[in-house]
Amino acid sequence: MMNDRTTLLVAKDEHLYFFDTLSDIDVIAGHRLLRAPWDKINWEEKLSQYSLIVFLDYGFEPKMAEVIRPLTQAKLVLFFWNHMTKEKIQLLYKTQAEPYIDAYYTFDPLEAQEFHLNHNSTFYSRQMMLPDQQIKHDIFFGASDNGRKEMAQSILMIFNYLKLDTNYFILNGRGNTQKGYLPYKDYLKMVAESKGILEIMRPGQTGITLRSLESLFFKKKLITTNKKIRHYHFYNPENIFIIGEADFAKLLDFLDSPYEDTMDDLLEFYSEDQWTQRFYSEDTESFESSEYRPQIFNYNYA
Repeated sequence: MMNDRTTLLVAKDEHLYFFDTLSDIDVIAGHRLLRAPWDKINWEEKLSQYSLIVFLDYGFEPKMAEVIRPLTQAKLVLFFWNHMTKEKIQLLYKTQAEPYIDAYYTFDPLEAQEFHLNHNSTFYSRQMMLPDQQIKHDIFFGASDNGRKEMAQSILMIFNYLKLDTNYFILNGRGNTQKGYLPYKDYLKMVAESKGILEIMRPGQTGITLRSLESLFFKKKLITTNKKIRHYHFYNPENIFIIGEADFAKLLDFLDSPYEDTMDDLLEFYSEDQWTQRFYSEDTESFESSEYRPQIFNYNYA
């Protein structure tokens, strides 16, 4: 039976992160599209219901767009919601050499400008809830290494000096198939047990990450190395501690102070329904009114 959802999200795994809670978007694993000619699903009928199909860069192969292009009139979008590493840039150029994708977007406004891409924010699910857990730690850091482990250890030394209770969970590899990968529900349990979340950006990365939105949606304090975050409308120094700018001597008081609630319309901006609608619009003014301040494009300072 047809449903009334008009957007399909193509991801590496349909059960990653908060995808199971999305109510306005259908999600499918990209590898299923590569099996399409041999699958028992009537793909032409299934895909005809969508007006928008968004491929996430993580797990994307250009062949996926090639396979479904003849089967749908939907707008096909490749959305980079990860930092434009050398690997991602090669994926962009390889895909642009073929005619199957209609538009290219990135979550990072600075990288959109640099690589001549469209911009759309990252997004989150308002249906995602934290488990009810007692606070056990001051700070939680959960991530794959990706060049961040050395900095994470340096920051940990400062946390230890301040006698903060930290919960570090660092994996050496990459991706959700590596040994020791933490399912998202278990990751969120650790978030729930902590006063704050540590976010360490990869070299050259400035866009708003999943850690930032978890802090925002779950009202958890954020300690981050992202100096550009101060140019986003949700930035509040009572909720966000910028490493390299804020005084570490004030970190304990920062963590113990109440979280100041963010305006609901800012949360709504990052919701799935508004995120999908922005793929149909060329209204760039909405980003400066709801996401970031234009100073973010000033390269003379962070």
